[in-house]
Amino acid sequence: MALIKPKQRDAGLRGGSAGGFSRGSPAPFVHATDDSTAIEFRVRYRAFVDAFRCGAQCLRDRARELADMFPLWSFPPALPFNAPA
Repeated sequence: MALIKPKQRDAGLRGGSAGGFSRGSPAPFVHATDDSTAIEFRVRYRAFVDAFRCGAQCLRDRARELADMFPLWSFPPALPFNAPA
């Protein structure tokens, strides 16, 4: 069994090169081969998030309309499943 010297142990706890992990810069948003690919990914991701938020808002608005049709403290039936086109 090899003994670890105190300096090596402390370096490992601090994230030094003696067997510890690095606390360097955070991971990138996306791992891409070049900047144009990363920019395109961000553009498409933002479009997806915007569409998702719009759909969620429409669903909430529709749920408010449907809430008036059901008694207070009841759960309306589940929404129908929409398979992707």
